[in-house]
Amino acid sequence: MRQKASHHNTLKQWSVDSWQRFPVKQQPEYTDPQHLAEVLKHLEAVRGCVHEEAISSLGERLCKIHKHGGLILHAGDCAERFQDATYEYSQAKVWHILCLASLLSHRSTKEVLCIGRLAGQFAKPRSQLYSLEDGLQLPTFRGDNIHEVSSSYQARQPDPDRLLLGYYLSQLMMTDVTAALCEWNDEQTPQREQTCVKIFGKDRASWSRYDLEQKRPSQLFCSHEGLLLSYEQCLTRLAHSTPPRHYNYSTHLLWLGERTRSLKEGHLEYFRGIHNPVAIKLSAQTQKNELKEYLKVLGNKPYPLTIITRLGKKHVASTLPWMIDMVKQARVPVLWSCDPMHGSTHRTTQGQKTRLITEMLEEFEESFLIHQKMKSTLSGIHLEITHQQVQECLKDHHELQNSSILKPYTSYCDPRLNFEQSFDFIDQLASYL
Repeated sequence: MRQKASHHNTLKQWSVDSWQRFPVKQQPEYTDPQHLAEVLKHLEAVRGCVHEEAISSLGERLCKIHKHGGLILHAGDCAERFQDATYEYSQAKVWHILCLASLLSHRSTKEVLCIGRLAGQFAKPRSQLYSLEDGLQLPTFRGDNIHEVSSSYQARQPDPDRLLLGYYLSQLMMTDVTAALCEWNDEQTPQREQTCVKIFGKDRASWSRYDLEQKRPSQLFCSHEGLLLSYEQCLTRLAHSTPPRHYNYSTHLLWLGERTRSLKEGHLEYFRGIHNPVAIKLSAQTQKNELKEYLKVLGNKPYPLTIITRLGKKHVASTLPWMIDMVKQARVPVLWSCDPMHGSTHRTTQGQKTRLITEMLEEFEESFLIHQKMKSTLSGIHLEITHQQVQECLKDHHELQNSSILKPYTSYCDPRLNFEQSFDFIDQLASYL
């Protein structure tokens, strides 16, 4: 464990590796430091996955929403899988998000900015070091770019080579995302309803009500949780700008997660120095002094800070109002987003993790009304979704109590809204917006 240090509010003392002066949680423990060093040296020499112009474009879109209004749909897989890094799968994910955004825009009559949990969301923080799987006590699965998902002790050993594979697959997926966007925006492409029938296998009538030819977004930006700091450092470079600025070229936007947002640890130190748009996830466990410091440390960037609340419906009324008050007092440009999924997690009678859609809708509704009452604006929704017909989330407590084995259940970590559930969810919350 590294020696503790104090955060300073001047970028003069920040460097791309200054996070190493601080304790850091949720990092893999590699058994071969020399091999890891060789992999990181290789990553320092690779080209970025995104361009500075695209990062700046996202920042400008966020500024526009902050000043003039609009909505943010931030959605995608809980944890991406290496095996899904194909053009067909990436196209389906991109078009799924764009179709949801088209529906949201059509129903709300507002412009929608799309951000995907996409092309790099290969690692997850976990609350438990070990889990019981197939009768074995194993290191908890933390993502494909750390180790394999197979239920064996050997497979769960962190492998530095998977960082390299994760980078190259992210690079490939960024190319696929661009191609999928080009096809979406190509006026020569057959009607989008027809293409959606081909991709998702739904009849045309089910698409016509979403009016995909109108109010459709034309862009999609990528994001992932800034978790593995050694990896993120390698993809962080000094841009040829005036004044000189450091950008993380692994993605457009990074978020700071609930489990790694400690004031005296390395993740916050890393985040305070990069000039990408950033977001931070806050639960009901957030303390007032913590939020005050986040606004101080992360609120000095050229783009608004996105605060993603993941409170759970039981805690919205007691937590969200003081958060809004504190942001107002700080006079820091903030975009508010709601993640209604992480506070709505339950276990089925079979022990499977699931989420209840009614609770998620209630959390979003209450959050929206509190923002409205306090003359604040809830601009975003953050969801974990899949275009596949899985069964991972349930409707309500009645379904929870009467559920059998949920299948197909393909998520490596947390339950996601399936294809139909995601459209129904967006359709219902759009009525508030």
